[in-house]
Amino acid sequence: MARLLALTIVASSCALIAVGCSTASAPQAASTPDESPATSWLLTVSGTGRAESINGQRYLTLSKTSEALGFTSRPARSQIEMPASSIVALWQGFGFQSDPPNAAISNGESSQAVVLRNPALTANGSIRWLAPALQGPLGANTTVTIDGGVVNSQVTDTITETNVKALGTPAASAIGNDYDQATTTLRNATTEPTGAELQKLTLTSEETSAIARILQTTGGQGVPGANTPADLP
Repeated sequence: MARLLALTIVASSCALIAVGCSTASAPQAASTPDESPATSWLLTVSGTGRAESINGQRYLTLSKTSEALGFTSRPARSQIEMPASSIVALWQGFGFQSDPPNAAISNGESSQAVVLRNPALTANGSIRWLAPALQGPLGANTTVTIDGGVVNSQVTDTITETNVKALGTPAASAIGNDYDQATTTLRNATTEPTGAELQKLTLTSEETSAIARILQTTGGQGVPGANTPADLP
């Protein structure tokens, strides 16, 4: 009995030692810093909507537009009103050219979700998007809500690189500066948390002028080379 008890004590001691050794020698998992989710924008604009077929393609045209409203997701909680044309001018700035956004289209009677591409300003100031899955009719009181994009310096750099190929170096440099200036407020708003309440921001006159120059340089399209018909009413 004494011999059995001694063997049990020795075995238990060895087990404890083994556990201690394995614990001491086991590599510790490297701690990774918490990565906050990217803060993005939600954009909404209202007007009179039309679902159109042009040259075999399906388009959404929004006329008599309201001011566009953008607001950020948590934690930044910022909002900004801007001309509806800003959505066209800053399309690439939001990263929408390379990754087209989803949008909810509502006219008070029905709603639908579509993917929007290649916006352009028409001859009478309406906004026209390529929207292959769009169903009509729409009519007055149409609201377009576009899912968010993250505005950052990497996107601005990509814009400049794209425009070098599309517009040539001098024009690309100028429009790259305009994009950078026009997106400064939007970019800063996503990196400065403001707490529980929405902070209202405004575009400066310089940023508004930069948006106008972008549209002028791209012929009414936020995306150089986009083929959305802009010369039709």
